[in-house]
Amino acid sequence: MIPARRRDRLQSKQGTALVVVVLFLAAITVLLGSLLTGVNRTLDRGHIAWRDQLTRAVAEAGIERAVAQLAETSGTYSGEKDLPIGDGFCSIRVTKEKTPNSYLVVSVGELRDSAHKLRRNEIAARFKVDGARVVAIDWLDPAGPREGAS
Repeated sequence: MIPARRRDRLQSKQGTALVVVVLFLAAITVLLGSLLTGVNRTLDRGHIAWRDQLTRAVAEAGIERAVAQLAETSGTYSGEKDLPIGDGFCSIRVTKEKTPNSYLVVSVGELRDSAHKLRRNEIAARFKVDGARVVAIDWLDPAGPREGAS
């Protein structure tokens, strides 16, 4: 049989060990939670950037399609709506400007799921049609012309 004094010391040490283990597990849980939150935020930002690049590429493909169609139709092309391009959709609007044979092309690239639009990107360019040849005059951002673009 274990003397009472020794038994009390053993129970006290066991109680202390239990408290230390519980605190250690709590600290590890908090650290892992913080790590997983950081990883999740990084992945979300990366996914947003990927969707933004994808919609920009779809919008640029819409501008390229408008260029080809304007050249092919000698300037009678007026655009399209919800054209599937890769994983996205593109809507193209062509407006004839006051200057002869000049057109404003606005292309909107969208990435959608079944419920709603996930991302949208709009770009615009001005073109001049010279017979069956299209010449880019100016690339535009929604805020206005870009520096150095031609």
